[in-house]
Amino acid sequence: MIAEKGDEIIFVEVKLRYSRVYGEPWEAVNKGKQKKIIIGADAYLKQTRSMKEPRFDIISIVQGNGKTEILHIEEAFYPFC
Repeated sequence: MIAEKGDEIIFVEVKLRYSRVYGEPWEAVNKGKQKKIIIGADAYLKQTRSMKEPRFDIISIVQGNGKTEILHIEEAFYPFC
């Protein structure tokens, strides 16, 4: 998901799990996944010629036992070299 707020453009990875058996959903956004998101964000920024500051968030959702838990992690990771 891509959103804009003020002078930021926010790239959001949404992860949903139906249990925590294999860990928290946000834990699935490892360095490899982050690299793919960053490459995609870079291409998007170049294509749109956006001058906004990029931010990378994760929305982690666990749904089960009749309830839904949502965790929004702002600035979850940063571009790395």
